[in-house]
Amino acid sequence: MPSIQTRIIAPQQVNADGPVMVTFELTNNGPDDAYVLKRDMPLEGLKSDCLDVRVNGEKVLYDGYFLKRSEANMEDFVLVKAGQTISETFDISLAYDMSTPGTYEIRFDGTKLVVISAEARKRSMHEAKAAAALTQVENVPGVLSQESNAVRQTIGAAMRTEAKKKRVGTEGFAMGLRKPAVKGANATQKTEIEAAHKAGYDYTIAAIGQVDNNNTYKLWFGEYTAARAGIVKDNYAKIKQRMETVEFTYDLTGSECTDDTFAYTTIGGSTIWLCGLFWAAPPTGFDSKAGTVVHEHSHASARTEDLIYRQDPCKELARTNPAKAIKNADNHEYFTEDVNTIPLSPFAVETILSENFDYLTVTPNETDDEYALEEMEFKAKVDGCMENPRPWYNWRPAESIKHLLAQLNNMAPGRSKEHDGTIGDSDHEGRNSDHNPWVKDEQLGIGVVTAVDITHDPAHKCDCNVLVSVFEKNKDPRIKYVIWNRKIMNSSAIGGNEPWRWRPYYGKNPHNLHMHVSVKCDRPSYDSTVDWLLS
Repeated sequence: MPSIQTRIIAPQQVNADGPVMVTFELTNNGPDDAYVLKRDMPLEGLKSDCLDVRVNGEKVLYDGYFLKRSEANMEDFVLVKAGQTISETFDISLAYDMSTPGTYEIRFDGTKLVVISAEARKRSMHEAKAAAALTQVENVPGVLSQESNAVRQTIGAAMRTEAKKKRVGTEGFAMGLRKPAVKGANATQKTEIEAAHKAGYDYTIAAIGQVDNNNTYKLWFGEYTAARAGIVKDNYAKIKQRMETVEFTYDLTGSECTDDTFAYTTIGGSTIWLCGLFWAAPPTGFDSKAGTVVHEHSHASARTEDLIYRQDPCKELARTNPAKAIKNADNHEYFTEDVNTIPLSPFAVETILSENFDYLTVTPNETDDEYALEEMEFKAKVDGCMENPRPWYNWRPAESIKHLLAQLNNMAPGRSKEHDGTIGDSDHEGRNSDHNPWVKDEQLGIGVVTAVDITHDPAHKCDCNVLVSVFEKNKDPRIKYVIWNRKIMNSSAIGGNEPWRWRPYYGKNPHNLHMHVSVKCDRPSYDSTVDWLLS
């Protein structure tokens, strides 16, 4: 078992008017090298609430930056060799109020620690986290004293002071919405920011009307109670009220922007800094520019926290801990995006009823491909992919998938189709999935579904054990990945895994009643009608 010691080194006494510099040390006392996730730890400075700070026994709240970030990846782990100590020094008073006289105890929040072995680091991010080692942790706190009141301010306090001084805009451009100020943007960016600001405001208004005892509420905030729903509705009302009465500034010159960041802000502030991932996001839909606006305004106006990121973890948080879900910014964002996103099914219904083709069937397999996220992220590395932004209205199945189903029906005319499907339902739409039409047919201007589920029916000559063996042997260049019977196989090297090698699949759906096949997102692959080798 890995053994990690964390230590806060603080000065015994600090002056009332200077910074409070402390050092965080992490030592690997175990016999083996280990990889430690830097995200949400003092090893990256104070970008999150990762310390437990108390003055005279009373907890000091975090008051630094709140960031919307993408999911962590393998590059966020740092190697700590056996016996090695790594450290980071920072001014703790920028994120925690150190102005009150008294004795301060500062310790690392050990729940933030993720340690994996060198072997686990060769796997995908999601498998590595699932295999995160049980770790013996010793947290050594730092103690310091301050004799008098200090004049220093946290980042959050400074931004709240600035917000009070700012001029309130007088030019509204939609139902009382105040027009934002923009810093560091060109004309095109300014137009996109104003559109996102308005869409975020519209999302918020729609969300207020949808906070009720319904399935969407339960999906993002958990079991319904009037008390918790009242808090959520009040949070959205606070966002709406401040967007109508405060002139917010969207700033493109922020110093805290990194490759994994959409945006960041402070509690009670009126400045939102936009980063690179904001510009890569679609205008509306899930993880969109409009949703990012809601996320950041929920921090600034409703004091939400960043307890967890991304859709699937947020759904799990809602299911297991509703009290925390109603405090989490991403849950607030996804609820607004969900109630404002037009589902896929209305378009699909008429087509399915009129043509009744197998390849237009909505997949009945819940949580299908939910843990193939590493494979979904690989789309960015494939040349020739055109991404189709949300919201999704029109779609078609990839021609290669239609051809595969036609061949299977000819080979096994009596096979069961109970678990067949192409287009995803609302569960798939709420996360990354190849069952969604995220690939764009630029010629037609519609989305393309690049995944298919095939029912396992060996009694009628459709044996998925045989099919996956054939796929593994023939290595069809169109294949992106295959999931079958709790295993996944990629056609490309991902996360340190060799191509065309099976590894464990940890998703909730075991894929023992159907196999999942995804084809690559470039048009020559997904629209190829070359015969599949099935035997």
